[in-house]
Amino acid sequence: MKLKRLIFSIGVFFSLFPLGFLWATSQNNPSSEDSTIQLTSDRMFLDERKKTVVFEGHVFVKRSDITITADRLYLYGKQNERITMEKPLGDQLDRIEVEGNVRIIQGNKVASAEKGIYYVEPQKILLIGNPIISQGQDRISGQMITIYLKEGRSVVEGGQEKPVQVIIAPSKGLTEKKGSK
Repeated sequence: MKLKRLIFSIGVFFSLFPLGFLWATSQNNPSSEDSTIQLTSDRMFLDERKKTVVFEGHVFVKRSDITITADRLYLYGKQNERITMEKPLGDQLDRIEVEGNVRIIQGNKVASAEKGIYYVEPQKILLIGNPIISQGQDRISGQMITIYLKEGRSVVEGGQEKPVQVIIAPSKGLTEKKGSK
């Protein structure tokens, strides 16, 4: 039962704050203060021909109670469109990638990986490179974690070198009952 709750929490965790969700919700409700996205980095590059925007060095993204840090953040435009400052950025994106020391934090929920990719249209997130998701003392890791937001499901893949590992701490109610006997 606790494993099902952890897996459900992982899905809920990512449905609440993937990078694309940050942009999508700010576009849907631009007047809301909670929708404001703060994004800082050491450098920003816009290449209209390649349809990319790159934020590099000490990347920090904050929206409400969600914080994302990484070494680099890439915004990729849709295939037949150039990224311009004339249209809302969220309407122009195909995918968002974060790379290098990726950490996504919301309350006691933390996801880390070397790379995270959010595909806007299918609403799919890939965490690659030692991905770990934890909530409190519970954690799950593997070689790659895929979250299908529309479908409300997640897949954690492992292999011989890096199998799927799940650590579930006993709930407080169970440890208190055992201690009182």
